[in-house]
Amino acid sequence: MFQTTGLVYLIGAALTIVLVGFLILLIAEILQIVAFFSIPEQLPSSMPAQQTWGPPAPPAPMPPSQGPTQ
Repeated sequence: MFQTTGLVYLIGAALTIVLVGFLILLIAEILQIVAFFSIPEQLPSSMPAQQTWGPPAPPAPMPPSQGPTQ
């Protein structure tokens, strides 16, 4: 629903030059309100856990055959 709202905002903003865009922007505002009220308050329990962010893992050591040569 938010993707549709964004597209309607874009079209409305482009058409404000012709003054029709203001009506389309009003429709986009209504769609945005509906989209926010349609978000569930709690996620379903079947959703997988999100990935936690942190520092990257250190790289694996190189095998001796691929080590730097002098």
